[in-house]
Amino acid sequence: MNRTKRDGARETLAQRVRDWAARLDVRVQAVTVRKMRRKWASCSTAGRLTFDESLLSKSRELQHYVIVP
Repeated sequence: MNRTKRDGARETLAQRVRDWAARLDVRVQAVTVRKMRRKWASCSTAGRLTFDESLLSKSRELQHYVIVP
């Protein structure tokens, strides 16, 4: 995936997270996408969400499952 597509995919994922946060009335401090070795995502008690970069190339349905199980 080239840089432009990857940046667009990151923003799309971040927007999906913000949309779900609004629906669920929760506050998200930050959304980060980086390489993770053992899991799809993690979250901190401070509201920081981190997603594995391989999730960017997965289906919308899988992304939603990871965002809101």
